[in-house]
Amino acid sequence: MRKVYLSLLIILVLLLTSCSLGDSNMVRDLFRKNERETANERFEELVKAIQNQDSDSLKLLFSEKSLKESQNAEEDIQALLDYFQGEMLSYNDWGGPGARGGMNADGTGRYWKCLYATYDVETTQDQYRFAMEFMLQDTADADNVGIRSLYVIRLADDPNPQRAYRGDGENTPGININKNA
Repeated sequence: MRKVYLSLLIILVLLLTSCSLGDSNMVRDLFRKNERETANERFEELVKAIQNQDSDSLKLLFSEKSLKESQNAEEDIQALLDYFQGEMLSYNDWGGPGARGGMNADGTGRYWKCLYATYDVETTQDQYRFAMEFMLQDTADADNVGIRSLYVIRLADDPNPQRAYRGDGENTPGININKNA
């Protein structure tokens, strides 16, 4: 019995004092990498749908809630398909997304997580900038999951190309083309 206690004690000490497992920055970078990969996957799906002129696939990427809140979702989707020209050659994700999330303290158990990402895209015909707000999870409202807000502008039309594009800063639901702060 003493050997069991001694073994458990040694394991516990190793787990609690092991610096070689990494610091909090390493753990944070691991989660950020996962968030970055998730945001980039969603963005690549978005660009693929745009390039394929696939309005149905594009619509499925947006949350039901944002489509309802948008004034003219069908027209905005068509405008985006018309606005974006060429095949994507490359993109820069500006170092990955920002993330917000939380759990409501009101006893409902609602958990939500939202990613904010910006992208510069080079196509065969032009250069574009995107800002995307993506609700990754919302346990209280499944209709809230998906792209909530999307901004796109030609790089030539952005007055601040040295900074990450954020649209008008309002995170207006739906598709927002050629808007600045």
